[in-house]
Amino acid sequence: KYGVTLERTALELSGKPCVGGLRGLEEPSQSIACSRCFGEPVGDFESLAQSVAYYLGRAAEKLRAQGQRAGGAGAYFVYYPERSPRRLDGGAVSANIAFSRPTDDTSEMIRAVFPKLREIFIAGRRYKKSGVTLWGLESGAVQGELFGPSPGRSRLYSSVDEVNRKFGRGTLFPLAEGVDKKWNARRGMLSKAYTTSWDDIISVK
Repeated sequence: KYGVTLERTALELSGKPCVGGLRGLEEPSQSIACSRCFGEPVGDFESLAQSVAYYLGRAAEKLRAQGQRAGGAGAYFVYYPERSPRRLDGGAVSANIAFSRPTDDTSEMIRAVFPKLREIFIAGRRYKKSGVTLWGLESGAVQGELFGPSPGRSRLYSSVDEVNRKFGRGTLFPLAEGVDKKWNARRGMLSKAYTTSWDDIISVK
């Protein structure tokens, strides 16, 4: 009378699992992306580079939480169309960088990605968004190099993650992210987090 959806709901409520789509939720990610639109148009290279460093930090934090390493990263900028002094189409520029070895170290990623950013930067354009994607994710043991650095996980950033979990995100961060972060998205109209923040819980008098 009511269809298979209601039948499955009734069976689920009685304790019989009927939905099989949840079994793959714990599978490791194939890639990790992080991006945001800027709070206002950005035209200088330094701010764009800072935003990429920030997003690399957030993506690397997720990477470490999953116990994985990345084989490379992609970074991109999105710019506005222009009407004056002459008409120009909007668009995006990007670069892909393969790391010398799989890593979960934020500083290593920043050092590898930053030289490529200058190559894709177009002076005179107004940018509205940037982002990064970590790809080639893998877990488990990593083949070491005879004369290279140890392939062990970043002890430094494990400690940074722990401090930020305890005292709040952004307590410790690479200086490459910048301090003021004027390019960051505006959050003045952000909805209250009534169910996840003690400061936003509604009080009834």
